[in-house]
Amino acid sequence: MIYERGECMPHRTDDAFLLRFLRARYFVLERAHRLFVNYYNFKENNPEIFEGVNLMKLQELGTTNIITVPPYREQTGRRILLYRMGKK
Repeated sequence: MIYERGECMPHRTDDAFLLRFLRARYFVLERAHRLFVNYYNFKENNPEIFEGVNLMKLQELGTTNIITVPPYREQTGRRILLYRMGKK
């Protein structure tokens, strides 16, 4: 379905990677497909965001509690992100 429509050219199509999109959209194929296409289109249109990403620095953000993601969502189902700016 991904290659037939020609909406994007994905680099990864392994099961573990595709399962992320299915889980994010509760296994509704149309919604998971739209998310997948949007992900790759964003990545192709904004390559500067993905260049030079240091994974160790990103991991440091999670361990220092600079960014926190509560287990609940807001009323319309969107994820909430809490950023701690400045000194404690």
